[in-house]
Amino acid sequence: MIVTYYKTNRLDVNGQEYLKANDKYYIADIGLHYYLLGDKRKDYGATLENIVYLKLVCRSYEVYVGRVDNLGIDFIAFKNGVPIYYQVALTIKEKNTFKRSFLLLRK
Repeated sequence: MIVTYYKTNRLDVNGQEYLKANDKYYIADIGLHYYLLGDKRKDYGATLENIVYLKLVCRSYEVYVGRVDNLGIDFIAFKNGVPIYYQVALTIKEKNTFKRSFLLLRK
């Protein structure tokens, strides 16, 4: 069985430098992910993040996982040198998730 995945580098927004550690990987076929791991490990937030990543790549964005200070940015997508920042969450009903997501985007 061949599993196709994408490796995504991390980008430090403050220093505008690529980080050498903690690259992230996204699987090309989410159905295959569940086939291999089973239903017991469903993580809808991670699945949604994977879908957003694949959509950005399909639309020809250069995609990185970002960091500002000690906070993680889900995606920094570049097209024609212009960055767009994305935070992905299944829901922002929880106060902590809401605050964290918007704090990152403000920074």
